[in-house]
Amino acid sequence: MAKQITTKLTDSSAEVSKDGRAQRYWKNTPLKRSNSYTTDKPAETVDQFEIIKKYKLKGFEYGNWVNNNDRNDFLTATTESCEDLAKILGTKNIGCDGTIGIAFGARGRSKALAHFEPWTFMINLTKERGFGCLAHEYGHALDYFFGMYVDQNSNYTALSGGDTTRMYIDPVGGKLRQLAMQVVNDVCKDKTGNKTATYIRLEKEFSGSEYWFRRNEIFARTFEQYIRYKKDKKGIKNTFLSQKKYDNAAYLLPADFTRILPVMDCLVKEMAAFMNNKKKSISIHRAKSKIAAKK
Repeated sequence: MAKQITTKLTDSSAEVSKDGRAQRYWKNTPLKRSNSYTTDKPAETVDQFEIIKKYKLKGFEYGNWVNNNDRNDFLTATTESCEDLAKILGTKNIGCDGTIGIAFGARGRSKALAHFEPWTFMINLTKERGFGCLAHEYGHALDYFFGMYVDQNSNYTALSGGDTTRMYIDPVGGKLRQLAMQVVNDVCKDKTGNKTATYIRLEKEFSGSEYWFRRNEIFARTFEQYIRYKKDKKGIKNTFLSQKKYDNAAYLLPADFTRILPVMDCLVKEMAAFMNNKKKSISIHRAKSKIAAKK
């Protein structure tokens, strides 16, 4: 019986593709930027392998129906977004030493603009409709990376508490977990233990779906809002990295965001300090760690 083909075939090397019609065509075809987002920079060709190395990414994956222009467009915008994230977070180690990768139009789910896969640590942006979702999904990636490999807990994989809808979890563990838990706790309840105005609005607008009340989703939306705030403060124009994808009711009200901002600042600073640690690479740390969480 013939062996079934189960892998995607590509040109065997750059050398064999040299001077081929496809290479000549794309070499002489100017890159067109999508009008679905705006950034500070004009279109330009970038080397994906240099970007992977510079930001320590796992790599890039492209869907079967994404043409070469769209691949370059996505890659250029992602490069600019990595630059902007590095400015905001204080680290160029965006991929956490080769842990986090980004796919474009390759792993889409029905009706989803984008999603993050904790089992592969791949962020997928759907073609066109995924623009503006990168910060949200990257928030998920950080939540799960630090929760699974760095500041572990036997009950919760993610720092935030994962997909549970509990309004409050005692913030025990290392500093990273304590801070992430506090962020989500403070979105849900104020210092007196009462529901925040933000949470009350969530209940009013999204009572029919538990998705909006999952702690990992609350964390990702808060991180997304945080990146937009920092982006505006620094005068960065990049709607590929982040732009509102949900109703305003999904995000924190100004007073609640202001209250949480110092905690998010502290959490991001701690994450960046770990990612910038030159004494021990994250990949070695990850390899020696066990995923202890039950869910």
